[in-house]
Amino acid sequence: MDLRSRIEASYKRIAQEAYDEGIAQGIVIGRADSIKDIMVLRFGGMPDESLAALREIKDLAVMRSIQNAALTREKDEVLNLISQSRPA
Repeated sequence: MDLRSRIEASYKRIAQEAYDEGIAQGIVIGRADSIKDIMVLRFGGMPDESLAALREIKDLAVMRSIQNAALTREKDEVLNLISQSRPA
């Protein structure tokens, strides 16, 4: 592989990684908004501090777990889960 081909492959890989990261970030933001909506519908809202903590979480699996909890558990349990999941 010549130098030009290696450079092009490198740029394509970097572009793909950036695209994938953008997609993942969009999904996380969508989940956070969904969790907020669920909390408003089920419990009448959520504290601003918990909402800020929710927006700091970037792990999609954690967000999915919190969303499931928001649908099935009590408000205090969901808020505890959000605060425990906040990155250090």
